[in-house]
Amino acid sequence: MMICLLLLFIGQLVNGQSAFNYIGTPDSTVDRSISCFSDQGAWFAYSLPDSVEFLSGFSGPFLMTQQNGRWISPSLSRFDLVDDDGESIFNWSEAKLKQHCKLSYLQQSFRGEQLEITQQLIFLNDETACIRVSIQNKGEKYLKFKPKWYGHIDLQGIQISTDHRGLKIISDNSDAIGFISVPGSGSYKIRSKTKSYEILYSNAVLQPEESVSFYIGQSFYFGEDDFDPRQPLQNCIAKGFDEFLSTSEREKLITYNSLWKKVPLEWKSVPNKRLLTKSLATLQNNWRSAAGELKHGGLFPSYHQKWFHGFWAWDSWKHAAALAGLNTELAREQILAMYDFQLSNGFVPDCVFRDTRDEKHNYRNTKPPLSAWAIWRVYAHSQDRQFLKEVYPLLAKYHYWWYKDRDCDQDGICEYGSTDGTVVAARWESGMDNAVRFDDSFLVKGGQDAWSLGQESVDLNAFLFAEKQYMIKMCKELGLEFERLRLLVEAQKLARQIQEQFWDEETQWFYDTDLSGDKFIKDQGPEAWITLWAGVASVEQAEQMLPTLLDTSKFYTKLPFPSLSAEHEKFEPANGYWRGPVWLDQAYFAIAGMRRYSFEKEANQATGRLLANLTSDRGSSLRENYNPLTAEGLKAEHFSWTASSIIEILTATDEPLSSSGK
Repeated sequence: MMICLLLLFIGQLVNGQSAFNYIGTPDSTVDRSISCFSDQGAWFAYSLPDSVEFLSGFSGPFLMTQQNGRWISPSLSRFDLVDDDGESIFNWSEAKLKQHCKLSYLQQSFRGEQLEITQQLIFLNDETACIRVSIQNKGEKYLKFKPKWYGHIDLQGIQISTDHRGLKIISDNSDAIGFISVPGSGSYKIRSKTKSYEILYSNAVLQPEESVSFYIGQSFYFGEDDFDPRQPLQNCIAKGFDEFLSTSEREKLITYNSLWKKVPLEWKSVPNKRLLTKSLATLQNNWRSAAGELKHGGLFPSYHQKWFHGFWAWDSWKHAAALAGLNTELAREQILAMYDFQLSNGFVPDCVFRDTRDEKHNYRNTKPPLSAWAIWRVYAHSQDRQFLKEVYPLLAKYHYWWYKDRDCDQDGICEYGSTDGTVVAARWESGMDNAVRFDDSFLVKGGQDAWSLGQESVDLNAFLFAEKQYMIKMCKELGLEFERLRLLVEAQKLARQIQEQFWDEETQWFYDTDLSGDKFIKDQGPEAWITLWAGVASVEQAEQMLPTLLDTSKFYTKLPFPSLSAEHEKFEPANGYWRGPVWLDQAYFAIAGMRRYSFEKEANQATGRLLANLTSDRGSSLRENYNPLTAEGLKAEHFSWTASSIIEILTATDEPLSSSGK
């Protein structure tokens, strides 16, 4: 049995190598080894099959509507050409096969002795995907056949039935409704015992060199059962499938090319072009539209990871900052998605989910304050004053919440903490869950449902300084002069406190301190260089930090800027999580911080070093974090803030902030 499987590629073909590998057939409903393609914010995704049995369709869909991700079937809708006895007249396994993917669609082509068959899958919107099968008779004789769609459901707790719209799919484990529908007069047949179906058409005749196309739609949506899944399918066919497909691809390439133009010449290489493509694809595949308890759309951290099917606060701010210049509306949605859950006291929860039957919203802690950065990015690109006017009061309420509930000694310097009195939630609030600086942490109660770690963190207060700077810009735009002047005074005072309390002259590095501010917690980590990104370090302090940042025995590792100095006795580069691996967001903060203080040469060298080693493993997905000594990807695959950070690093752009040190 011969299968000729050619190269898969996404976006623009670069030297015959793929930027993303979407090939795979799931071997179970919980198989997470396969990369998936999604678009338009849909809650379901597909791949290209590598199994002979399922070649005549697309793998999946993988439903993110179900229990944090389940494959409903190895291939829910397969196509065939059968004779009057129901036997296939096309040998799929012997055909010459070519599979590939663009930014907006999947495609596979089969070439047999007489027929050439092309299957394409595209998302029409966030609820419906369309598959078109085009058949061309390349032989010298006419061909008579019956077209047939067929498939089955493997997932437990699923019922399938027919109604006037097609095949209806209902789940015991989700409020999502599914539909399989075809245009025209196909005849539907269900076998309830095996949860399988067939859709048969009447005989078709194909003359030599003649072509014919068949369509099927798969829809998965939430809400009232008044949706007609046939409508987007009919609209696409009426407009012209090729026109719909080419328009979608053209729009994505315009975005891609405009972004690529921003990449400095010295980094315009084939591997970096693929890295940028992979980053855009990662963001696209993690995009989810508003559904259930999520009133606005946004990005998952990773659709591939079981517990990452929701929106996290500081992930959301990083996603929105990168998306602002790519899809400003989605960036706006991502910000509002988190503020939808803001409490009356200003608190914004750590993470939120569509369906709390699978996971509960986490109100035990919040995350570092980065939303002002994201909000200003959106405003800078959109000039949407109404959005700024709407969101600024929410931001201000959140900003001052820190000083009410996370400044237990009321000295103007905040601490990470929790609402439930647990140390673990307080560590989570930093985002650096198991960082060495928190190894000996304890809690101090500051008020009702307000506990603080018994230490004051330099990164938290640097983030708050940056937030004040962005809020000053917003106040100027909104004409809030009194508030702008108040924030200016606050920022100047905070800058002096940070520069004095957290700076160690002996090692020339910033550290967390105890609550009194008298004792350093001397574990060198990325929290120090947040002062550079925020622009709160003095020029002299920034200059003195530079040798440590560029020390190959500390932070200038093969993949630079690990989450703990490589000299530290607790450094764990492979399995340390926040005790050694490189997180690309922190690498971005380091590089952007160097640029903020005009260390352009050093920033460019660090960028080149990072990109060269990050692209050395060209076939891999974007990972949650990386081994700083080997550049091996670690933890979750297809990670959105890694993709966002790569876009930031490649384009080398950030807004100037008025800093205390310049």
